[in-house]
Amino acid sequence: MNSYKYFLIYDRNKHIIYGECINWRCGEFDSNKSRDVTISLNKKYKARFIVSDKRIDLTNPEQRKVLICKDISLHYADEYNDFITRRSDEVMFSPLIDRCSKLKMFVGHEMASNTYQCWVDEHKKLLEEIKIKFGLDLLSRPELINTYTYYEPTRIVVNCRFIDRPAPDEKRLPTKLKVKFYDEFYAHTKASYILFGYFEDREPQVKEGKISEGEVIVNFDESPDEVEVKVIDQGETIYNSRHGFLRSIKVQGKVIGDTVTLENGSKVAKYSELNVNVGE
Repeated sequence: MNSYKYFLIYDRNKHIIYGECINWRCGEFDSNKSRDVTISLNKKYKARFIVSDKRIDLTNPEQRKVLICKDISLHYADEYNDFITRRSDEVMFSPLIDRCSKLKMFVGHEMASNTYQCWVDEHKKLLEEIKIKFGLDLLSRPELINTYTYYEPTRIVVNCRFIDRPAPDEKRLPTKLKVKFYDEFYAHTKASYILFGYFEDREPQVKEGKISEGEVIVNFDESPDEVEVKVIDQGETIYNSRHGFLRSIKVQGKVIGDTVTLENGSKVAKYSELNVNVGE
C-alpha cells in the first residue's frame, strides 16, 4: 500500500508558494493512517499536511495548472523530471534524508529580481516562521518558491563501512570495505551495482555485481579517497552515492581557566593551549 504525504504552503487565494508530495510505499512498521492538518501562518498564509492512500493532485496540461483538493492550485510555466542522488556534492533540495528519488517539478512563473526582492521584504516574517516551524528555508532556497514537486523515492538502502580499521598504533589506512544492499520490497531483484574506489594518483578501482548478493566485501589495493556506488535497473540509474572519508581531525584551541589579579589590580585569565590530532 502506498501513502501520499503532502506538505503545502499557500496564500489566502489558495495559490501555492511551496508544495511537495512524497509517494511512500508503506512497510510493516509504517503508519498509513489518513490525516489532514492545517496551520495558520503570518499574513493569512496557511500550511497544510495531508496523508492520503490516494493521489489527490491533478495536472491539467492545457491550463498548465496543478490542482490539489479541488481548490489549492499552482499555475506553472515549466515542468521537468530529475533525479536526486546521495552524493556529497548534490546541490538539489530533498525532503528525504537517506533516499535517492525521482522527481517531477512544476515551476510557477518567475518573478523579476526587483519584484522578488519586494515580495521577500514584505513576507520576511512569514519566511522566518516557515523556517522555524518546518525547517524549510525558502530564503536560502529561492528556487523552491512557487513550485510543486512530486517525489518517488527509490526504496534501496546501501551501507558502506571499512571492516579492517587499524589499531591505534598501526600506521596504515583501511582497505577492506563491506557493502550491504537492502532492497526493501524486493522490487529490484535483477538490478546490478557498480562500485568505484577513487584515488588521487591512479585510475579508479571498479567492482560490479548484482544487489541480490546482499553483502559484498571489496578489497582495495590501497585506501580510496572516495567511494561511489551506482545501482542500475533495466538500464536506468535508480541509486547513486559518492562520499569521501575523514583521514584525520586536528583540533587547536585554548582552555580558559581561573583569573589572576596583577599588581596593578587588573585581572587576566589563565589559559592553556590544546592541540589534539586524531587519525594520521
